[in-house]
Amino acid sequence: MLYHYIRVILPKEHKKLPKNKRLKEFFIAVLSKIIPKANLDFDDLIDNVSEWLIEIKVNGNKPNREIGIDNNGDVIMVFPWDPDYGYWTDNNLLLNDFKKNFNTTDITQEEFNKKWNEYVTRPFKETIKSNTI
Repeated sequence: MLYHYIRVILPKEHKKLPKNKRLKEFFIAVLSKIIPKANLDFDDLIDNVSEWLIEIKVNGNKPNREIGIDNNGDVIMVFPWDPDYGYWTDNNLLLNDFKKNFNTTDITQEEFNKKWNEYVTRPFKETIKSNTI
């Protein structure tokens, strides 16, 4: 299967809190009880991501795997990672949607796999979240 690889750099504004943070937290808490979370192990880390590396299937243009990287350049999460589906892999954005709506650059498969392996080959005690498989 062929893949396309991109880096998505998030704008700094994505971390600004909404004006009514309490109301937002209330609705998130209520919805979390009704709708199961897709990323139970990583929900608390999503806000720390400053860029994403995304592997996109050429056939269909949908995300397949993704890597969250923090401001220090450290890999802090990878998806899918059992039981977590993913942040981007669990939505309907296609390659062109990423390019149209975000600051993206193409990366190589080697760069993607190097970052992926940085996370999945860490000793258990150093891994932020461990795989349950």
